[in-house]
Amino acid sequence: MAAVADRASATEHDPIDVMFAQMMIPHHQQAVEMAQLAETRASSPTAKALAAAIAGTQQPEIDLMTGWLTV
Repeated sequence: MAAVADRASATEHDPIDVMFAQMMIPHHQQAVEMAQLAETRASSPTAKALAAAIAGTQQPEIDLMTGWLTV
């Protein structure tokens, strides 16, 4: 278990890590786009609130993963 913790804290990465981030960024962007659609298309205040919460959490994750790829 200690080896996993050491690996997780390291700045090293491999091609699988890069591919993961590259694939997750568009996935998160799609969530933001769908959430934006809910602003004008959803009639339920609950759905609109959920969409806003989703959008609010996805962009910081996109920024984090983009940062990983530029390090």
